[in-house]
Amino acid sequence: MAPSIRLDGWPAYTDIAPGLRHRLGLSITNTGQIVDQYVLSLTGLDESWYTLTPPTVSLFPGATGHAELLLHPPPGSASAGDYPFTVAATSATDPAFQAARESGIRISKVGNPAIDLRPLRVEGRRAAFTVKWKNPTNSPYSVLLAVRDAEDGLRTMIDPEGPVPVPPGQERSVRVSVWPKRGETVGPPHPYDIEFRGLRPGSEDLLEPALKRSSQFIYLPPMRALALPRWLRRLPIWALLALLLFLLALLFLAGRGTGNVIAGSNPSNVPRSATAALSPTQARATQIPTPKPTQIPPPTIESFGIQVGPKGGASIAWRIKGALKVELGGRVVGQSGQQAITVTAPRTLVLTASNGGSTVVRFLRVVPPPVRTLSLAAPPQRIGSPEIRQFSVHVNPHTGIPTLAWQVLGADARLLNKKAVAPKGSETLMPAGPRKYVLQARNAAGITTSMLSLPPDPRAQSGASVLQLPSIATFTLQHLHAGQPYVLVWRVTNAVSARLNGAAVPFSGRHVLRPPLASSRYTLIARNPNGQIVSSVRILVT
Repeated sequence: MAPSIRLDGWPAYTDIAPGLRHRLGLSITNTGQIVDQYVLSLTGLDESWYTLTPPTVSLFPGATGHAELLLHPPPGSASAGDYPFTVAATSATDPAFQAARESGIRISKVGNPAIDLRPLRVEGRRAAFTVKWKNPTNSPYSVLLAVRDAEDGLRTMIDPEGPVPVPPGQERSVRVSVWPKRGETVGPPHPYDIEFRGLRPGSEDLLEPALKRSSQFIYLPPMRALALPRWLRRLPIWALLALLLFLLALLFLAGRGTGNVIAGSNPSNVPRSATAALSPTQARATQIPTPKPTQIPPPTIESFGIQVGPKGGASIAWRIKGALKVELGGRVVGQSGQQAITVTAPRTLVLTASNGGSTVVRFLRVVPPPVRTLSLAAPPQRIGSPEIRQFSVHVNPHTGIPTLAWQVLGADARLLNKKAVAPKGSETLMPAGPRKYVLQARNAAGITTSMLSLPPDPRAQSGASVLQLPSIATFTLQHLHAGQPYVLVWRVTNAVSARLNGAAVPFSGRHVLRPPLASSRYTLIARNPNGQIVSSVRILVT
């Protein structure tokens, strides 16, 4: 007779990330009439992905044996996706007797796409940027580059155009050239704030929130004369030279006409005035004062800087005297005012004041405020709460006596009903003993608590019954590299509800810590009908 094989508590697919481990229990029952040995095997996965122990199980008729399947896909071994496999138990006495169970691994996505932009600031008549898409994840993605400026005053050329596929662990570069749609030939420098965004192909949504960067292009006209009107500044150089030659020709012709009139006049008709002749010894010169032109003093920029409000908002403020025209960033403004700004990347603001006689220009370099950093509890690279790997009750099928078993990982202290216990152990439950057990695990990062309530009569349960509690597989803080936000990540299994700081959350999710960062504590609670598990993490901001 074929053996009976049962996988206790297995889902159709087990979620696991490359580089992590997950244990599954396996039960084999000898339903034959003789003592037999069963050979365990697994097909569908690479041998480096799993460990099946023991390889064989010897059983008396009607007895049940146990084995363990440890899943451990190596880092970088596979892309995200589903990988089915089959576990089989084959009789050593007669290989025709075999039982099998199908299951699978779901490799989860690891990491997030990133963007790198160089340079961040360019001055000149044209600008060239390089956008580098990075894929440190184990899943391919395609991204579409969108380039825009706040004034919509630039022309853009992207090479290559369209979506760019980025395989796992690789990088792809995109070249971007920009220049003004209507570049001025004569005038002051004109700054353009440019935003580069990585979009999901076929939509206007960002592929990832972090795929966004800003830069600045300061257009420098060939000639910098700030007092000319805007229509004249936009003329090309050849048009300005032609206009200058035309004016010189007019002046030359006007000069020749005036000389001809003077040369053709009759000297006898020139009025004369009688002047007493002076002796050589009395000769003297009379000084006639030359009228001086009235000079208009240049405008005065009394103040031009950044103001920060009580709520942290930034604004640019200025005050000018003696100006007929004031421009901020190429736009006409009043002689005094205040304008709210958002500074996400370094930028240069240009303030121009003119009164017809002279022009004054002031440049202001604005950089974003420094980002506050997180000071994390040890270890500094990762916050990990203790993990309660096992906390369950098994009933012996022959004696009917229940046994409580537990296994805790990553804890500095363990308490079972307020008594210190070892990381791994078991305890026989007496009929007169407690009906409720609380296992608490502590370390520097937080506390994990698991509660288990016994039914009125454990003996009435089947011989292989197990009370399945919820499990918090992941509850940690991620920070991939500088410039990326801090993200709280969690994953809960075998639960019917999950709450983070009292709010309902999905079983697997992410919470981005937005600046300004503040010291806080996060508590994750997972529940199912058999009990609950609690994990907390404290974050200290300095």
